[in-house]
Amino acid sequence: MRSLLLLPVLLTLSSTPGEAKADTGTTDLPALERTWHACVRGAFVQHSLAGSKLAAQLSALDECREHEDVYVAALMATRIAEDEARWMRDRPVPSTAAAWLETVTSHVVYPVSYWLGGRKRSRIGSGLTQ
Repeated sequence: MRSLLLLPVLLTLSSTPGEAKADTGTTDLPALERTWHACVRGAFVQHSLAGSKLAAQLSALDECREHEDVYVAALMATRIAEDEARWMRDRPVPSTAAAWLETVTSHVVYPVSYWLGGRKRSRIGSGLTQ
């Protein structure tokens, strides 16, 4: 289930040009962050001469949106992979079996027993039992 959540992030990383190494599964987050910050600083210097500081900041962020998207996608993919690895490592096997049993019980056994109990109650109320 968690790997399905990781799929769109990996597709985004593989479709963006260059900076994230999606094929090896490793990304250089500090390099991506430096690239994004350098882009924002350079764009801000270019725009700060033309108008207000707020307009220059917004223009710089808009201009470097692609670098920001690559960095954020790589950061999210890294955190998801770390969380999944920690979850798989720290979860003991008996709790996995207990979770499966709880799921089956709540989604199958309880509804079926409730339905059968309802049929039995309706037969008793209508006088159909012998």
